[in-house]
Amino acid sequence: MLLNMLGNCGRQGGTGGGLAAALALLARDRKQVPVAFQHLAYPMLDDRTCGAADPHPYTGEFVWTAKMNRFGWTSLLGHAPG
Repeated sequence: MLLNMLGNCGRQGGTGGGLAAALALLARDRKQVPVAFQHLAYPMLDDRTCGAADPHPYTGEFVWTAKMNRFGWTSLLGHAPG
């Protein structure tokens, strides 16, 4: 059931991303249910992620780029994120 909840949370067009991420972390930390994989298609979890001075080399390279993340947060907040 936990895996079904994780799978369904991510399909809400971004509304369940934070819940899906938190639930996966909880499952990992409790070691009750193994989490094999989680894909957050539009990972706009925190606007502070836009300001990382030295991000991981693969962050935002394939699906959701840093440029797209900054645009999304700027559009939502009405000012620069961070």
